[in-house]
Order: sequence, then structure tokens, then C-alpha cells
Amino acid sequence: MGILDRFRRKTSPPKRRGYAGVNTSRLFADFSTMTRSSDAELKPALRVLRNRCRELARNDEYVRRYLGLLKTNVVGPYGVNVQAKARNADGSLDAPGNKIVENAWKAWGQRGNCTVDGRLSWVDAQRLFVETLARDGEAIIRFIYNFNNIDSLAIEFVEADILDEELNWQVGMPVLAQSVSMPQMKKGGINNQGCGRGNNRNSASPKRAVSTHRRKARR
Repeated sequence: MGILDRFRRKTSPPKRRGYAGVNTSRLFADFSTMTRSSDAELKPALRVLRNRCRELARNDEYVRRYLGLLKTNVVGPYGVNVQAKARNADGSLDAPGNKIVENAWKAWGQRGNCTVDGRLSWVDAQRLFVETLARDGEAIIRFIYNFNNIDSLAIEFVEADILDEELNWQVGMPVLAQSVSMPQMKKGGINNQGCGRGNNRNSASPKRAVSTHRRKARR
């Protein structure tokens, strides 16, 4: 090796391109690489996860604080309300008509009117919805039409526990997957031949809603 070799630029071997997350060394032995949909993961674990989250909400101060911040910052002191912007034929705002609509909405949202049990106001119902969604991962609201109030409409909160996670129905319509009614889609996605939480990885899980089939689920 000559003295001039010390000043020559050393060539480094070419670097391999790729993702470090695909490493299969012993350090990644317990890192699962199974291809499973979120529905397949939820099937054996949904009830246990929900109960543990409720336990944390009751006894863990950090979780209680988190839920309190959600209700304070998402719903706020007044909640989500209606601001009517109906217009007249000339394009101007119909101020008297809009005021009537907004006043009727506020009257319906008073405690004793908007919920079936009469114990919650509209703002209280929004806080309960946000808390339930963050804690349980889902919130179910049932619309009761022809209810015995001035507007003939009320809402009812339904516990997710009454839904049977083992109820699957893939014959005819509606198709049920873990008590969830799956919509019929014409272009790809969900159909009545292969759908559900564990069968279709590309399908989006729809919101849970109370239907005739769900009301038959065991309590």
C-alpha cells in the first residue's frame, strides 16, 4: 500500500434497498405476519376487549380524563345544533321561518323530549354518544318514530352487548355478519355470496344498527 493510497476515496459496497419491517431475524420471531382482516381479529376478542375498556373507564384515572376531554372538546357546552338557512324566492334569508325551525329544534332537544327515557337533553345525548364510541368502539342509536311527544320522534341508546357476535346470516337479504347488517353492493366489495367481517378483507365494516334480526339476539 503506497502513501498516496491513503488519500484515495474508498468505495463502499452498494446498499440494499428494502423495508426493515420485513426482517425475519430472531428479534422478530414473535412478530406475527399472518394475513387476517380486522373482522377476523374481532370475532374471538370483541366482548373481552369491550369489557376491559369499560373496566379502565371506571377505574383508571387517565382513561377517565381522556373521556372527559372528549366530551368537553368535541361536544362542548352547547353541542351540535341546527342553524337553518332557508331562503325566499328572491334569494334572501327567510329569517322568520329559520327562527321557527331553530326554536322547534331547541324545544325538541330539551330534557324529557329527545330521548325515550326522558332523562337526557340533546347535549347530554351527544356527550353519551362520544363517550360510548370512544370506550366501546361503537355506539348504537335507535330512532323511535310516532313517539308520544310533540314531535313524534325520539332516540334510544342501545347497548352493544345485546348483539350476538356469533350470528351470521349469508342467505338472502339482509346479509348479517356478527349481527351487523351488510349492505348489498353492485360493484365489487360486499355481496351475498362472500361477505362479513372475516370473509372480505377489502370490505368496510358498516355502522351497527338495530334491525329485526338484532332484536331477536339474546340479551
